Amino acid sequence: MSLPSAKRISVERVRKAVAGRIAVLWQYMYKAQIWLNILRARHGGIVLSVVLLFPLAASVFWSPEFQNALAHYYATEQEVDKLHALVLYVNDVVAQKRVNDVVALLN
Repeated sequence: MSLPSAKRISVERVRKAVAGRIAVLWQYMYKAQIWLNILRARHGGIVLSVVLLFPLAASVFWSPEFQNALAHYYATEQEVDKLHALVLYVNDVVAQKRVNDVVALLN
């Protein structure tokens, strides 16, 4: 057995091992996908309700805390107008998908 043939045999073994691992990973992915589909079919309405109601409940619950924490930052009308302009600008940037502008704004 010469060195090139030994190298070829090793490469073939590695290829087979990698292909086998990829097949196992695909099998796990399919099992996870089936499991998620079963969960969605059984509990989809509940999960959707929780996902939609949680932000609403959190905003109602934490709104006074945010107002108290931010009250001294936005005490004057000018500061509130600046915050309003910032929110509108970020909304415009996101709507136009100009991610680089958002990154530049944050830096």
